[in-house]
Amino acid sequence: MSSVVAIVKSIVGQVFAVSPEGIRRVLVEGDRLFVGDQVDTGAAGAVTLELADGRTLDLGRDTQWSGSAPDSSADLAQATEQAAPSVKELQQAIVAGADPTTDLEATAAGPTAAGTGGAAGGGHSFVMLDATAGRVDPTIGFPTNGPDSTATTTTLNIGNQNTTATNAPGVLTADTGTQAEDSVATGNVLNNDSDADTPLSVASFTVAGMAGSFTAGQTATIVGVGSLTIGTNGDYSFTPDANYNGAVPQVSYTTNTGLTSTLDLTVTAVDDPSVLTADTQTIAEDTPAIGNVLSNDSDIDNVLSVSTFSIAGVNGTFTAGQTATIANVGTLVIAADGAYTFTPAANYNGTVPTVSYTVIDGSGSGVTSTLNIDVTPVDDSFIDVSETVTTSEDAPVSGSVLAGTSSVDGAVSVVNFTVGETTYAAGSTATIANVGTLVIGANGAYTFTPAANYNGAVPTVSYTVTDGSGSDVTSTLNISVTPVDDSFTDASETVTTSEDALVTGSVLTGTSSVDGAVSVVNFTVGETTYAAGSTATIANVGTLVIGANGAYTFTPAANYNGAVPTVSYTVTDGSGSDVTSTLNISVTPVDDSFTDISETVTTSEDAPVNGSVL
Repeated sequence: MSSVVAIVKSIVGQVFAVSPEGIRRVLVEGDRLFVGDQVDTGAAGAVTLELADGRTLDLGRDTQWSGSAPDSSADLAQATEQAAPSVKELQQAIVAGADPTTDLEATAAGPTAAGTGGAAGGGHSFVMLDATAGRVDPTIGFPTNGPDSTATTTTLNIGNQNTTATNAPGVLTADTGTQAEDSVATGNVLNNDSDADTPLSVASFTVAGMAGSFTAGQTATIVGVGSLTIGTNGDYSFTPDANYNGAVPQVSYTTNTGLTSTLDLTVTAVDDPSVLTADTQTIAEDTPAIGNVLSNDSDIDNVLSVSTFSIAGVNGTFTAGQTATIANVGTLVIAADGAYTFTPAANYNGTVPTVSYTVIDGSGSGVTSTLNIDVTPVDDSFIDVSETVTTSEDAPVSGSVLAGTSSVDGAVSVVNFTVGETTYAAGSTATIANVGTLVIGANGAYTFTPAANYNGAVPTVSYTVTDGSGSDVTSTLNISVTPVDDSFTDASETVTTSEDALVTGSVLTGTSSVDGAVSVVNFTVGETTYAAGSTATIANVGTLVIGANGAYTFTPAANYNGAVPTVSYTVTDGSGSDVTSTLNISVTPVDDSFTDISETVTTSEDAPVNGSVL
């Protein structure tokens, strides 16, 4: 046997059907109604049903109807004959402005068929239908009482079953609930509600402060508070937003019977744990690190502050605001508000010992996190001063181009050096033509050996110094060689000439100096000194001239012979080193031819005569 008891033919407004399990649904044309389904037209609905036997049933507003299993022994013919005016007819009359208590035809049984009627004629406060094809209990809610307030009940027998039902009102009790912050509240709003005639279900609900309503099963999101779902069976679940606490806006729910009640929830606060995140920072060498250890920490309930901190490898604990000194590393201070400053020691680089800090919240509970700081090395600049040295001619000179040079990044050393256009690796020997040789070692030690008798400036030497960090500097080595007065000799000359024969020569023959060309400055005869090129007259001896180039000429006096007074002369090479030598001249006699003239003298007699035959 089919369980379908009726089919929806037409609907005015919104009409609901509730299954025996309490599931509420909105009816549409063509829907089927099954055994146990209860139809509720509500305050503004109406529906026409086609029963299983082909008859139609009109239900007006505020009407409830339940369908039961058909009875095969029923005779619907009588029901057809005894049928009261249809609901549709009543509705049409009411819409037209008619008073159904006065304008419609009286019932077949008369106004007193079911009891004493009012003076104004019979009325229909409700009509009970009992059909063999299924029990129908439509209640027509439009008041049709006449002037007499006494209700008249008309029973229309359709078949052999007569049942009259009275709908008792439901009782709803307000619901309350308390839950802890961040926990889900569950319950059932219908557990403390009741309805003797109708299984209760939730049709819809609203939330104070939110527009519109939600059908059962929908989720209402309350901004800043949480989300709520109420099922048709009354089960509800409220999930508060993270860390929300306080009263939840009041919830009003409406049941399938149209009754309304409330649900009030309260979320109690809990002390959420503080959330700390380890801090890290990287800074460059010689640069302070500044930050705040609390900037990435949080506590939803309280204001955080630093109480103490400690440093790995450093004895003791420091209170917020104290300055901790980390030997050879730097200093650190962390304030109560989390602000910190780490100042690294000069030129320190590497990992700073781990810092642990303790944070307290408003409740007094403390949690610990860490601060890790890394100091990256930088290429520190360093200076190498250029060197200037002087040495004497023919004297080697040694030293170090790195004297007084250092770098915080590492030991300094010479990479190479350059003379003129040629670069030499450290430790190599550079030969500078006609000047000397130079070698500069990686450790900066150098030796310059000048060429023999060289003096003057040595071509500039540039050299490159490194500290191993990639920061190289270039400096210069300036060497000058001062001349020295090189000694030289000039041999004394001894010459001989014959009487009356002049003699010439050079006092500088075979004389030279490494310092320069030699020349005669002056010469001296006796006590008299003559400038080179002057002529000295030696009385009764002769004349002598000695030029600057050393050339000399001695002219003896006529018939003079013998030793010429010693001549001394001064020779120079221009370096200031002068030498004195002598020129020794001797004149050898010669047998001069002579004549003796015969003399003729006369004297007087007896007179002596004197004279000389020479």
